[in-house]
Amino acid sequence: MRPALPVRRVQQGLQSARERKASIDAALAALAQEDAEHVLPAEPDARMMQSRGRAQWAFNAQAVVAEKAGIVVAQEVTNEATDYRQLTPMLEEVRGVVTRDAFEAEVIAKARQSQQLEGFVDPIRQESAETWERRTQTTRDNLTDFYFAYNLPHELFQDIVQALVTQRNPDHKVILTFNPELAPIDLVLAQGEKFEALPPAERNQVRHHLQEITVVLLKALVSDQLAFIRVAKEWFTMADIREIRKRKYGDGKIGGKAAGMLLAWKILQAQAT
Repeated sequence: MRPALPVRRVQQGLQSARERKASIDAALAALAQEDAEHVLPAEPDARMMQSRGRAQWAFNAQAVVAEKAGIVVAQEVTNEATDYRQLTPMLEEVRGVVTRDAFEAEVIAKARQSQQLEGFVDPIRQESAETWERRTQTTRDNLTDFYFAYNLPHELFQDIVQALVTQRNPDHKVILTFNPELAPIDLVLAQGEKFEALPPAERNQVRHHLQEITVVLLKALVSDQLAFIRVAKEWFTMADIREIRKRKYGDGKIGGKAAGMLLAWKILQAQAT
């Protein structure tokens, strides 16, 4: 005759069985909800996929690359196990900038414009079909580069550059700059504000860029006198320059006494605090 089990052990066994059943029921419900045969608790969105000759939990990464430039222009991560249904969604990512018909019409228009600039009077007779084909292809390539550069988000471009640099030097942070003397004032001012908002350590890395921006803005809006710039660049902030621009009328510089008074006011403010 088998000895009777203690009541407490029986209760613990029943509780453990109930917990296992609840866990199994929850997993089955998750499978039904996801319409999948497997679910990884730590990554419920992951799926079993064939990778490197064996099945494993994974995601499917997709990318669209500009072949000529060698730059990723769109990316997406999906849990679809195959690539068969991924072409259409990825094409939609890069559409919407310009239609094919509008693009080709612009190519022809700009190619003809280039003929006019070269002094063609009768392009059909003056230029062979082969030369016209080369002209349109060159125009098409240039226009493609233009639309790509104009519509690629700056943040995405910076992420791409940072990823490439990190492969060579993981500790190096990329700081993309531009020539402030050629850029619109709004862009220059916005970049200066972005630099000023950086934490002290990062701001120190771009200090010379920030000072260059300050000099360009002061020369454009306040005064181009070198003696003034030499002192003012150490005192004026982007907020000061934005306020000056907001209150300034016309395209010229405020110059003269107004510039001197503003500089004196900034110095006195700093001394008072």
